[in-house]
Amino acid sequence: MAELQHIAHPLDPVYDKHSRVLILGSMPSPQSRETGFYYGNPRNRFWDVLSHICREPTPSTNDRKRVFCLRHHLALWDVLAECDIEGASDSSIVNPKPNDLASITRNAPIDAVFCTGAKAYELYTRYCADEVGIEAVQLPSTSPANAACSFESLVREYIPIFMNRQTERSYTLPVNEVVELEQKIARDGTSLAELMDRAGEAVAWRALGILEEMAAGAYPRLRGRPRAADNAASDFPLIVLLCGSGNNGGDGWVAARELAERGIAVCVVCAKLPADLSAQPAHDVAAEAYDALVGNGRGRTISCEDEDAVEELLRAEAAVADGSSPRRFSEFAKATPLVYVCNRCAAEAERLLRRILSHAALVVDAILGTGAKSAPRAPYSRWIAAERSTRKTHAMLSVDVPTGMDADTGEIFNGHITADETVTMIVNKPGLCQRNCGRLTIAPLVYLAPFMEDR
Repeated sequence: MAELQHIAHPLDPVYDKHSRVLILGSMPSPQSRETGFYYGNPRNRFWDVLSHICREPTPSTNDRKRVFCLRHHLALWDVLAECDIEGASDSSIVNPKPNDLASITRNAPIDAVFCTGAKAYELYTRYCADEVGIEAVQLPSTSPANAACSFESLVREYIPIFMNRQTERSYTLPVNEVVELEQKIARDGTSLAELMDRAGEAVAWRALGILEEMAAGAYPRLRGRPRAADNAASDFPLIVLLCGSGNNGGDGWVAARELAERGIAVCVVCAKLPADLSAQPAHDVAAEAYDALVGNGRGRTISCEDEDAVEELLRAEAAVADGSSPRRFSEFAKATPLVYVCNRCAAEAERLLRRILSHAALVVDAILGTGAKSAPRAPYSRWIAAERSTRKTHAMLSVDVPTGMDADTGEIFNGHITADETVTMIVNKPGLCQRNCGRLTIAPLVYLAPFMEDR
């Protein structure tokens, strides 16, 4: 049994002048104090619940959690400044002293207060409600100690936090201004590598959502592609990621790593291995993702110039196709993530690419990004031709902009990709249109308000 300890609240509140909703716990748990942020127990469902409601990836770092709160105009703190407590047991709290919650309400237009648990609500009502002047809403605790409350129930209870709340303003910027914005963000302390990691995470999150919708027969963009739904509904759905040699490809490498870590079968098709990339931060970020995929024998790298390896994989695929192998091709990719370096267009190498694509439930286009202003060239043009020839087997998700489309003007070049969905980063771009992008999602990545105050 834990001993009673005197704890002084070690964490600063999260809020700014745009915060509208104040969310309060009682006192940070030992794990939250250790991790340095609120709801830090990995089994606590707080961040999963909020991100599920907002249809976003669960923020995985303290900085991303802070950004999530600020983007959604949420203030985060606890009722108590200090108390005596046994471990994380709210019921053991004695000698409580409240935080100065009015220091937030004096500086932000807070119009609602929510308490995450009965003890937080009790303490707020007793010590803070009169000074703050807002009656709190009691929510069930997301703590693992409240395991009787299901995830679905928590989601229903927490939805009112976001009802009738303004979301962060959206922007449309030309590509040159997006580049300037990214540099401004980097100078403020969020590196370009961190932005790339967040972008890849956003792509992986949407890819998982597409797979779920396809498997459930609820993805509306598969008209005339029954085999794509079958591929998604298999026990081992395969995602193929076409990764170019620039920073758009870096986003794809991160997405591949995230998907493989979640047990999804992945195959990365690239023209160069990360060590040979010149673009930064793609070189460093992709190298880290590559090591996570294939390091220590976890995965396999095949070059199109290795004719024996190509032929071996074609034979394995053929055995799957004719039924002589009991395993689906995607089972191989799940057990051993595959990286296929396809930088020339020999017949057998291209045939292997088409066969890999034919097994995919989803293909991710991370070939060329917003800087591209002309038609794709080889080997990318051959990848796109192979994708088109197998389109009935899969859905297509583009990263930032469909390859072969000018993100500023909307001009579509020969040999372009037609996406079912596009996840574009930070802001919209003027040339993105549903004609070639499909469903468009903006992955915000950062809290934009401080960078856009002059607009």
